[in-house]
Amino acid sequence: MKFSQIINLRKKIKPYKIIDLEQGTEIWHRWRNEGIGASDAPAIMGDNPWKSASYVMKEKLYGYSTFTNDAMQRGKDLEHQARIRYQLVNGIKVRPVCIQSNKYEWLRASLDGLSYNGSSVLEIKCGKKTYHYCKSYDTVPKHYYAQLQHILTITGCLLLLCFIKNLVRNNKDIKILQKFIDHLFM
Repeated sequence: MKFSQIINLRKKIKPYKIIDLEQGTEIWHRWRNEGIGASDAPAIMGDNPWKSASYVMKEKLYGYSTFTNDAMQRGKDLEHQARIRYQLVNGIKVRPVCIQSNKYEWLRASLDGLSYNGSSVLEIKCGKKTYHYCKSYDTVPKHYYAQLQHILTITGCLLLLCFIKNLVRNNKDIKILQKFIDHLFM
């Protein structure tokens, strides 16, 4: 099978289903807690400097955490504005959605943006430290890689655009790395 045939097949058969939930609601928190979300992946992989794998396990067993610090709140507050800017700059209309893998129902993600045809996915980062890191090193910080690869695994997309608010060159293209995905599932 040729690469173009695989891409066309992926367009017809989505490897995920969209879950009709509003992000941030009580029911959304419960849904997230019943599986492994993209934001859980860095902790599970040992790459999250703020949360450990054992902490994620405790959240899943005993209830989710609703902790939000100033930086997290700032990111949430700026997300809608960043999504609009992304759409204007790139000409791709996206919407925030919750998705769940068809193959592994426990594999979940709350996406900042999914194109209406499902061919591209967007992750927005509005943090000042992330901005400075990306500006200095021209890549996203390591602690985001597991999250981004998790999203690519569920969506079947080959490329994720990570939109960094305020950067002149806003997009950081993240390609799916099969070696990383294999390690994620070990």
